[in-house]
Amino acid sequence: MRFVAALFLAFFSFSHSAFAQQQLRVPLNPGRISPVSDVIQTINGDYLLGSGIIPANPLAGGNLNITRLNTRAGVVWSKDYTLERGINRSRIVEWPAEDALLFSSVTVDSTQSKVVIKTEPDGTIIWSRQFGADKTDYSVNLDQSEVWPEEDGTALIAAGASVLASNDDPNDLFLARINADGQLIWSKKLCFSCLQGADASFSDLIKTQDGNYVLAGTYESPSAGVPAQTLLLVKFDGNGNLIWARNYAPSGVFVLPDVVANHLSERPNGNLVATGYFESFSPPAKNGLVLETNRDGQLVRVQTIELINTKQEVEIIQSIPVGTSQLAVSIVTRLDTISTASVELNILAQIDADNSIAWQHNYLTEPTVGYITNTGGLLTQPGGGYAYFPNFAQGQDNLFPYFILVDETGQNGCEEPVGMRISEETNFVGNNLSPTLQDRNLQDDFDVTATDFDPNFNIPLVDLGPDTSLCSTQPFLLDATLPGGDVTYLWSTGDTTATIQVDSPSVCSVTVTDATQCLRLIDSIKVGIASAAPDLAIVLDTTNFCAGTTLKLIAVTVADSVRWSNGETNDTITITEAGLYQVLAYNACGFTEDTFTVVLPPCQAICPFLFPNAFTPNNDGTNDLFKPVGECPEVEEFRFQVYNRWGDLVFEGLEPTDGWDGEVNGLPAPTDVYVWWARYRLPDQEEILEKGDVTLLR
Repeated sequence: MRFVAALFLAFFSFSHSAFAQQQLRVPLNPGRISPVSDVIQTINGDYLLGSGIIPANPLAGGNLNITRLNTRAGVVWSKDYTLERGINRSRIVEWPAEDALLFSSVTVDSTQSKVVIKTEPDGTIIWSRQFGADKTDYSVNLDQSEVWPEEDGTALIAAGASVLASNDDPNDLFLARINADGQLIWSKKLCFSCLQGADASFSDLIKTQDGNYVLAGTYESPSAGVPAQTLLLVKFDGNGNLIWARNYAPSGVFVLPDVVANHLSERPNGNLVATGYFESFSPPAKNGLVLETNRDGQLVRVQTIELINTKQEVEIIQSIPVGTSQLAVSIVTRLDTISTASVELNILAQIDADNSIAWQHNYLTEPTVGYITNTGGLLTQPGGGYAYFPNFAQGQDNLFPYFILVDETGQNGCEEPVGMRISEETNFVGNNLSPTLQDRNLQDDFDVTATDFDPNFNIPLVDLGPDTSLCSTQPFLLDATLPGGDVTYLWSTGDTTATIQVDSPSVCSVTVTDATQCLRLIDSIKVGIASAAPDLAIVLDTTNFCAGTTLKLIAVTVADSVRWSNGETNDTITITEAGLYQVLAYNACGFTEDTFTVVLPPCQAICPFLFPNAFTPNNDGTNDLFKPVGECPEVEEFRFQVYNRWGDLVFEGLEPTDGWDGEVNGLPAPTDVYVWWARYRLPDQEEILEKGDVTLLR
């Protein structure tokens, strides 16, 4: 048993990972109509899919499904959410600052309420709220929204019509900021109808590198004669104040084409890239569009993409910047304008600002058109390459997404060649707009319930299990068996069997390939060898070292798992009370026990000084210095020295605030045990001498 001694140690263990360029093509058919509306990748590499469940009467109530999956375990969880009213497509974001998820959408009834749902990482509902209901009639324009969570515990909401199918009612944009409890901080209407009855739609929102926000959509002005949709970009600050707003369209044409943005991204240099489509009516054509501006909205370039030598409609759904000049884009094309003969292609390509195309492939041909993959269906794989979730339609009663993984050149063994070309448009201009801002303060609870759902996805899995340790040299079986008739295996050991045995410390990886399933899956595992139960020590973080504060206890160990006396299983626990704390550390050879008694002096009364028994000079802002802990008043004749094991002086301080940063002559001192002593005098008292040792850990 040990008493108060101060140390903070950040311990990082190896965690096995499947993060590599994997290849896959598998349908995610839950047995019901369930098109995906958004996909994100979580911090740990899982995928979160938001899908609409189409009810018989969308106005009477709405259903949403969120499914979390990965290539190691398949479906982690899946939940259906029943909403009090029907909604349009939903968007998903992860909120790391709150360890939560946010779902956003807009109701399709007369209120057009902006709905936000906050859940735990496992999908359990925390709260659900609705904001900004100010419309009086049902709109066929089907509003949509997006929410952007912040590190400060607030979140920004942007919303507006998803299409401008009707301008019978005003179509304006909505901005709001909420706190972590879903309470409104402010909300505003971005009034475009105030510009001589113009209309605006909303498609995407990003936070830019300069800390502001840009939304993309379309702008339609009745003053243009024959109304046409022009691409709209609006930049505003964190309080919703307008920085600039511009619309973009060709100049010098008699009939303006529709120029529509689906997605917005930012290059490393701060340039904004809006992707969508360019639809002209004379001659009739619909081509993919890339419109790039600088961070101030000034045009840089405009490119259009078309299929070569065919009747076609091309629409860019999403883009991901690659380097300084390239984009990975997802594209939907409709071949043959006669609906009864139409097919729909789902394409990925990598295009360049110089109008070249590095690669272009079709992955999915649909016999039924009209159910276009929404933005959010294209993601980067953590190990490189891309994940793609296009919707597949075969008749009106068979609609679901595919899960496609490709390498960085777009290959997965099931790709088909396509022929596209890029042209540069030189007649585009940008025009300044001045919409007005009007406050809105409507908010209310919104009824949502959640139930578990089993989508029964048949996802091929290769999972070697978590990193593990063996006791001595007992053999350990690694099994990568995957059902199928044409499966091959290649281990990092050179073995080509489905299973191998490991009897020495190693990091093993396996690549499993099946050409008939367009499949290439990779997993790895670290296998360690333990000769005894793990070493273990409990240390205390002294950042707030007194009663009434929140403290951290850290189990310093290289173990497979730990368990504290309060039931927690993390290396670090948070405590608020003094007392006895126990932890057990386990590995394949057994367990080790340690206890720690925390004694907390009153705040503002730590005197004489206390000295930590270890410190970690790793520049993380916590326990980087070895120095006294306490607040002794009017210290006199203070002297503090640290020596290495050979008796060399490595540090000397003459003030209680002086601390050793772990360096000697400007170079990092090695991990070791150092001896220290301190002499000082308090008013009207004899000299105090304290000495001990401290461990420097790196």
